[in-house]
Amino acid sequence: MTNMKQAKDSIEEILSQQEYQVYYEDNRNFIQVLWDEIKDWIEELLSNWFSTLQPTSSIGDALIILALLVVVILVLLVIFLLSRNWVRKKRLNYRQPLHQLNEKNWLSHDHLKEANRLEQKKAYSEATRHLFLTFLLVLHEKEWLQARMWKTNWEYHDELRLIKSDLADDFYQLALFFEEVTYGEYNIEEKDYQIYREQIEKWLAELKSINSSIEREEG
Repeated sequence: MTNMKQAKDSIEEILSQQEYQVYYEDNRNFIQVLWDEIKDWIEELLSNWFSTLQPTSSIGDALIILALLVVVILVLLVIFLLSRNWVRKKRLNYRQPLHQLNEKNWLSHDHLKEANRLEQKKAYSEATRHLFLTFLLVLHEKEWLQARMWKTNWEYHDELRLIKSDLADDFYQLALFFEEVTYGEYNIEEKDYQIYREQIEKWLAELKSINSSIEREEG
């Protein structure tokens, strides 16, 4: 009996040596370890959600792969939305539309009058600028945004998005065209100008209609 115990102790001592323990070490590479950890995490998560799920089954493996695909798609979607938002912001983030000091006290009707005068002279680029400023100041007068000399069109866009998302989307397009014409090298033709004017007038009419409805309710 004593001999058997001594033999057992000797075997355990031998097996504890490094050259034997190497067979019990984890020989997986980094990718395999990471994949197994992810699988274990998802298996535990799915088991909590679905008590009847057998994580080791083929169905369990399929659900794990499906869950990973969903996560990857969601991550890519978030990256896409953030990058698109960054690009849009960058395009409208460097110019202040109310930068000309000689117009700092102008109201919306002053800019509209000037747009009409320039349109008659076929100065469509300058007329476009005054049309946009008419729109911007009408929104300011309605208190849907706060027009300031130092603000960019992207900041105005963010303010509008909190009030009326469809208006914010249209404002972005109108502001982008305004900046391309005003600061870029875009040579606007009469046809393009008239389309732009119609879009501005559509929103001006809608804003006026909203004001009239509010006044009737208050009266």
